[in-house]
Amino acid sequence: MTLGIDKPRPYADMLATFQPRPIKTEKEAQRLQAIVDGLIDKPEPLTEDERQFMVLLGYLIEAWEAGKYELPAVTPLGILRSLIEDNELRQQDLVGSVFPTAGVASEVLHGKRRLTYDFVQRLAEYFHVSPALFFDATTRET
Repeated sequence: MTLGIDKPRPYADMLATFQPRPIKTEKEAQRLQAIVDGLIDKPEPLTEDERQFMVLLGYLIEAWEAGKYELPAVTPLGILRSLIEDNELRQQDLVGSVFPTAGVASEVLHGKRRLTYDFVQRLAEYFHVSPALFFDATTRET
């Protein structure tokens, strides 16, 4: 499928031909993405006009995706569970270096006990991350 971008074209000509607008449907998003892909796949280097047109389309696609995909809120406990899983650890691996006992570790990981500042500091050191990861969004904003 040719999109009419196989030869260099002036920016105004590409605007008139493709008439990019804010994206409202998945079909429109796919159409603009196909144009971007066509520009990326061109065998010869892009002209400055083509680069600028591709940037414009990229902004439109980015705005569409930002409004379409909402990331779920991540809790400090969710982050901790993810770090444990990603590092192939077990709850027991955090006993001693982070939590004083297996019981305390279990209570924290099951949401029955909150993370204390001491636990947060130890977790940050253990995983080599910022302590801010373990504060919930309401705590971080205040």
